[in-house]
Order: sequence, then C-alpha cells, then structure tokens
Amino acid sequence: MKRLEILLVVGIILVFVTLNSLPFIAGVLATPSGSVFLGTVHWPGDYFYYLSQFAQGRNSWFTSYNLYTNDFPQKTFVGWVNVFLGYIFSLMGVDHLAAYQLSIVIFTIAFLFVSYLLIREIYTTYAAATEVGHGFFAHLPGSSQFNQD
Repeated sequence: MKRLEILLVVGIILVFVTLNSLPFIAGVLATPSGSVFLGTVHWPGDYFYYLSQFAQGRNSWFTSYNLYTNDFPQKTFVGWVNVFLGYIFSLMGVDHLAAYQLSIVIFTIAFLFVSYLLIREIYTTYAAATEVGHGFFAHLPGSSQFNQD
C-alpha cells in the first residue's frame, strides 16, 4: 500500500467511525449533571437485551439468560459474542456500558478495513475499476443504452 492510500483509508474509516458514534457522543454531552445517560441510541428493546448479555459476561464465557421473557428460563448460547466480549472487557475492568460502545467502534473499524481489503482485492487495477464504473453508469435509466430503439 502506498502512503497516500493508507492515509486515505484511515481517514475514511475515522470519519465513518465518528459518524457512527455521534448519537452516543451527543447523548453524553446533552445529559444534564446529576443525570445518567443510559447510552440508548437505537431501539431500546434490542439495546437493553444486548447490554444484559454484556453484563452477564462477567459471570459466564458464552451463555446467558434472556432476562426479558419467561419463555426460556434456561441459559442459551444466543448472543454468545456479546457475552464473550462482556467477559473479556470485564477482565480489563471495563463496565458493560463502555464495553458495548467500544465493541461497536472496534467492529466498525474491523468491518470497514476488511471491506477495503475485499474491494482492493476485487479491483486490483484501475482499468478493472473503470470498467465496473462504466458498466454501472451505462445501465442506469436514462442512459443512451435504454434510449436506443
């Protein structure tokens, strides 16, 4: 990788990680003193379920209880990744609220970097990328190909 390419990729990843984290950052900054921000930045039912898995990770490697239903009173492996991350972060002294947010940042960085590697592998040359771009735009509605009789 060239130095400019590395800087561009790192810059794009940082922009998207920052954009992805803005709702949480805004919530923390908007919380009045003496209040607690719970970190809810998407659907509360999902968020608290995931958060409970991170919290249960202190006591378990892979299994957790679904604390929000009586249908499944036994431990399950559903959400084992969250439980495992909760366990790892608890070993480092990180609480479950911070562990959840840190895991979002870590997985966003990993996803974007692996996506970059995949795109780079598929489009190894400028000519290949140009051909794909031309093929994409040539098939849009309103292009000359669709207007031919």
